Order: sequence, then C-alpha cells, then structure tokens
Amino acid sequence: MRKAILLFLLVLFIAGCNNFMNKPMKDTNTSLAPSLDDIDETAIRKGDLVSANYVLSLEDGTVVDTNNAELAKKSGLKNYATGPYKFIVDQSNKIKSFDETFMGKHSGENGTVSLSPLEPEQKSRIPREQTFKRNIRIPIYRRFSLESFENIFKKPPIVRDLAFSNDIPFKYQIVNVTDSSVYAKMLANTGDEVTLEGTYWSSIVLTNFEKEILLRQNPEDNQEITTQFGNAVVHVYLGYFNLTYYPELGAVVNHSVQSVNGQYSSLFEYEIREVNEHDFVLRRYNYLPQEKLVFEYEILDVIKSVK
Repeated sequence: MRKAILLFLLVLFIAGCNNFMNKPMKDTNTSLAPSLDDIDETAIRKGDLVSANYVLSLEDGTVVDTNNAELAKKSGLKNYATGPYKFIVDQSNKIKSFDETFMGKHSGENGTVSLSPLEPEQKSRIPREQTFKRNIRIPIYRRFSLESFENIFKKPPIVRDLAFSNDIPFKYQIVNVTDSSVYAKMLANTGDEVTLEGTYWSSIVLTNFEKEILLRQNPEDNQEITTQFGNAVVHVYLGYFNLTYYPELGAVVNHSVQSVNGQYSSLFEYEIREVNEHDFVLRRYNYLPQEKLVFEYEILDVIKSVK
C-alpha cells in the first residue's frame, strides 16, 4: 500500500514539472524602451535651434533679463537681446534652468514657470571695525604682466632700464623680460617717504632688507577716508590703527571673497543688505543662480538639429 501511494505522488510530481516546463514564461521587464511610434520628434531637445520671447523676473517683479526692448529700458537693463531670442538648447550661456525649461516643449507653446535657485546665496559678513599693523613688509621684487607694465610705465621693458610712474610709489629696475612677464626690482632707501597704493597717508621706509623692505604707515588720527565699503574713520595707536566703516545700506560695492586655501576671487558686485552695530552683510548683486525666478516664455519657432 505504501509503495502504491509513493508511486502515485511521483506521477503527480512529474506531471507538474512537465506542465511548468511547457508553460510560456511571463515577461517581468517593465522598463522596455518605447517604440518609435511613442517618440515625439517635434519636442524640443538639446541641440535644437529655438526662437523665443522671454522675461526673467525676481519674485518681487523686478525684471532681470528679457528680449523685450521696451521692458528692458523701463527696467533699467543695460545689456539685453532685441527681437526674437535665438539660441541652441543647452548652449544659451544663460542659467542652466533657462534651457531646461524649453526641453520637451513645442513651437507655439507659452507659459510661466518658477525656477528654483541653482546655488546658495553668496553672502559675506564684514566687521565694521578692522585692525591693521602700522609696520608692514613689502617684497622688493615684483612681477608685472607685459601688458600691465606697458600700460603703467608707457614704454616697452628693457633689461637694466629704470621705470617709474606717478601711479606707483617706487621706481623699479627691470631685471628680466619674458614673452608675457616683466620682473623688476624696487629701488627704495631707508628714510624714503611714499604714499602706498590704496592708502591716504604717508609711509616711511624703516629698513631695506635683501628681499623686502620694512615700512611704517603714518595715518592721522580721526582721518576720514573712502573705502570700497563707503566712508571709514581711522583711529591711530602705537603699533596699529583701526578702520571703522560706515557702510550705506543698499549701496553696491566691489568685493572679493577669500577661499579656504587663502586665494581671493575676482572682484564682483555685492549689495550692502544689512548694517548692524558690529558688522554688515554683503550679498552678491545681480547673480541669477542664487535667485528664485519667474520665467515667462513664448516659443516662436524650432529648427530641429540633424541627428
């Protein structure tokens, strides 16, 4: 009896295996590529030539870019496109989200979208009072680009020749000239009195070392000067002096930012956005990647790129 039961179960198992092997497999791949019939060949893609009208505005309605000449003039824009704006998608040289807005759309479409900031706000917090040493060291040897040398000294560089300018406090002797640079040695003597570039007071050469000179700055106490942040007042002490800044809220100033490795960026425009008792805040001015924008567009024409 037991053998008969086992034989019956074995027959059922073999029959089930045959049924499974002969049954068509179900396709579980749900990420099949669309057929050619599903691809919209008229939709805008990278490389297409698009002609459009557009207005880019801040959330408060301030127009920051447009090809509408009348609106641009009314908004005080200095540089703007006139007439239909033509560009190759992904090569407009505008913010990245400008091109991305057009992708997938069609000729004749128009609309308004919100563009999120692409980068964090670029801000700097500056102390209103800063301290500077009166004694400073300046390298004797200086490198000029060939172009800047000729602009400053109004003549071509010649080795061992002397060069001087009213815009620079010291005379220089040319040491070496290359295709792109001029290397010169500062000529300074102990006791010389000069006004350093970027200062409003005299400085005296204390010591002339082999590779640098030591100078002492002599600003006047309570002297009022003009700085990149606006007016400032000097307070003089024995070995140092303080500058107290009086920035004007809303003023646009030139400012460079120091990176982690100590290098400074190029000068960019910043707006003074906040003034406190101890410091003030600068925010990068007219820098669209940090802004939330409202983008109005009208697609006039599309010329598809050749694949």
